Amino acid sequence: MTIEEKLQNFYDVSMENAREESDDELEKCRKALDQIFREHQETVMRQNELQIQTETEENRRINNIEISKEQLKMKRQLSKQEYELTDQLFQEVEEKLLAFKSGEGYRKWMKKQLEQTESYAPEEEVKIYLDPSDENLAEELFRSVRNSRMEFCISQEEFLGGLQAVIPSRNILIDRSLRKLLDETRENFRLREEL
Repeated sequence: MTIEEKLQNFYDVSMENAREESDDELEKCRKALDQIFREHQETVMRQNELQIQTETEENRRINNIEISKEQLKMKRQLSKQEYELTDQLFQEVEEKLLAFKSGEGYRKWMKKQLEQTESYAPEEEVKIYLDPSDENLAEELFRSVRNSRMEFCISQEEFLGGLQAVIPSRNILIDRSLRKLLDETRENFRLREEL
């Protein structure tokens, strides 16, 4: 072998070794870059997922606030309508009570109230107060009682009808007025069940 062949052979072997080393280094770099790229992708994916989760929770919170505001607004409207309907209903009830007062049923009811009051205090002094609108019934009612110690008076205050009785010896007030019945009914009245 000549020197030129030897040099060529040396050159070829050196180049082959250099190519192999270069290919190995290149493959190591490629693998390292692939690993870095995968890690970067995973990091970006986690960040994106975290951002989506954070934004979703924030949107849910904002939606819940808006829903709560709407529910409160609807409850206020419902309460207002309920109040208006209840008020209208009790105005109609009061009108019906006034119509009831002009009939014979009212006279019978008043006599029954007197009987119950009389049975509670049969021998005691009792002051019976009538509504000013029932002044025309005072004489008829007085004749229907057995307790001679019952005194009939016309009240200075209007209470729609019925009677109020005071038993001074026991310090008792018996309120059988239509106003009291109406007010108690209104107080305990619920147009709808609570949600």
